[in-house]
Amino acid sequence: MRIISVEWPTLRGSDMLSIGYESPKNEVVPFATQVGLPPLRFQSPRTSVTFASVDERLHAASWGDLASLAEARCAKARQEEQAIWLAGALPYDVKSKCTLALSKSRVEAEVPAALGIVVRAGSLNTASGTSRLKYIYGVESALQLIGVGWVDKVVLARPMTVELNAPVDVELLWRSLGAMSPSGFRFALDTSVSGGASSWLVGASPELLISKRGSVVEAHPLAGSLPRGEGGLSDAQVESELRSSAKDLLEHAYAVDSVRDVLAPICGKLHCPAQPEVVYTPTMVHLGTRITGVLLEPKTSVLRIAERLHPTAAVCGAPRQAARDAICRIEQFDRGLYAGAVGWVNQDGDGEWAVTLRCAVTQGARATLYAGAGIVAGSDPAKEWTETAGKLGTMLRALGLDERLSL
Repeated sequence: MRIISVEWPTLRGSDMLSIGYESPKNEVVPFATQVGLPPLRFQSPRTSVTFASVDERLHAASWGDLASLAEARCAKARQEEQAIWLAGALPYDVKSKCTLALSKSRVEAEVPAALGIVVRAGSLNTASGTSRLKYIYGVESALQLIGVGWVDKVVLARPMTVELNAPVDVELLWRSLGAMSPSGFRFALDTSVSGGASSWLVGASPELLISKRGSVVEAHPLAGSLPRGEGGLSDAQVESELRSSAKDLLEHAYAVDSVRDVLAPICGKLHCPAQPEVVYTPTMVHLGTRITGVLLEPKTSVLRIAERLHPTAAVCGAPRQAARDAICRIEQFDRGLYAGAVGWVNQDGDGEWAVTLRCAVTQGARATLYAGAGIVAGSDPAKEWTETAGKLGTMLRALGLDERLSL
């Protein structure tokens, strides 16, 4: 077994990650990987990890059940004075089956080589997905629900599938995303089913759902966005427009409230800035608020906090249940792992989880991309379509394809 990890210095032990997939028994299922590629890689501003195999798997019927299983397994490890790491990608639907993999092993850390820009031209056969007309109709439907007071915010997503003339090069895609988004949360997970075709979840999310180190927690919800270069404007002009947009500030406020409302009761101290900052990604400009706190109970697992937070209003809406119902009625597709969470937790309950955004699920020459936009009172359906196109542009660019395919 080979594991490469750059440690998070303030944590005890290493930060190594692993991923496993559901099987009838708690057993090792062989990974169907592209030659030479590890089954999981995860990089954040603090952690860089490559993990090659697993020792155990935890399977559960829901996020809540999985968090309980993970807590019990971590408690056992602490009792035995054993270091373990649990990791994986959890689905958007908290009531869906989910899996975490566990590892007990570590090797000395190695620093990965610096990445250059490795994007190359892709060759497209076909592209398909939600039509502009259908998406705009969905936004109009959401606005009607908002107008009658049934819901305040709804995040509507759309998938887009591209078929290339050759299998997606996962290693190239991973490196391209690293060159484009060096400060984000980058991930590449083998999601193949034993005996099935090779499938991968690959992405570079800008959004931190929750991290925990000791008693300190941090979240960074993003909501309220404009495409870079919107209407030929400079970054400074787009930023100014975003900061002064009542619609985008309202959309962001719902996201911040949804995180603060969960963290406030479990933190003795909580810092939530009154005004958002501006966050740049390769294709978008976002409003973001970095929320930090000190837990009343430091032993609380980061996975349990993630389970309470998800889905935030940044990927679902507000109020949560009404927004979920609206999404189910309007979107009419299974989000799967998109807009869920990807990350890790160790035996002490420390770790980090990113929102699974700016991602694609690849299978052979096919890649399915996802993007969404928050709908609130005052949303312009055509602009929401353009926003999702901008977000899809990150993965299209990483694949070497024309970003205008998403329009």
